[in-house]
Amino acid sequence: NKKEAKDLSRQLVDRFKLTGLLDKDTFSLSRGEAQKIAILRALVYMPQYIFLDEAFSSIDTVDGEEFKKDVFRYCVENGITVLFSTHNMADALKYGDEIFVMENGVLLQSGNLNDIKGAPKSAFIKNFFEIENFFEAEIIQCFENHSIGVIEGERVFLPKKLDVGSKVSIIIHPENLILSDSDEFIKHTSLRNIWRGRITGLKEDNGVVKVTLSCPFDLKAHITSNSLRELKLMIGDLVYIGFKSSALNIL
Repeated sequence: NKKEAKDLSRQLVDRFKLTGLLDKDTFSLSRGEAQKIAILRALVYMPQYIFLDEAFSSIDTVDGEEFKKDVFRYCVENGITVLFSTHNMADALKYGDEIFVMENGVLLQSGNLNDIKGAPKSAFIKNFFEIENFFEAEIIQCFENHSIGVIEGERVFLPKKLDVGSKVSIIIHPENLILSDSDEFIKHTSLRNIWRGRITGLKEDNGVVKVTLSCPFDLKAHITSNSLRELKLMIGDLVYIGFKSSALNIL
């Protein structure tokens, strides 16, 4: 009834920290704000299923990531099955219990990540799941709001409390890696994750340079052509590799 719907609407607005939008005219909402409100309107009905088709595309990255997590958390808590359509591989891996791969409207394969990666049914699927910087980290230390993991001997700071001894899959986005050949980088950076690696490959494509590094495991970084020229990087160079904890996707 109306009263129940109104009460639940208020609860959702409070939970998702959108009370500041209540007094705004609908025509003055940004695309991201309108997208958030549309999702909450669907949740008010307490559906058994909800279809999210690129539902977070207009929501800015920093704020949107937390909102996205809370939407999926809310659905799990309330037994709502989510059908999530996305072109973002990291999101599919992070939030999907089961993945369905489609090409031109045809379902090619379904299953969990290990099933699909272990036995891809087509070249399209094999290429689709060749994810750059996909690693497994073992947690060796746990603190109140962060953890320390190890990837093949390299320590990694994870912005989440995780159980010691557990193993998690992570993706480090190549465009978020910062490269430097200067020792001053270590002295003046606030980055929690800094590794040392050697450049083993450089490939330029439409203004983006794909840098392959050995840390000793293979790592990929994307930098601009201008950055390559400014840094004067060459194959064989030893560089520092830094990245923010927010550049990590913990699956």
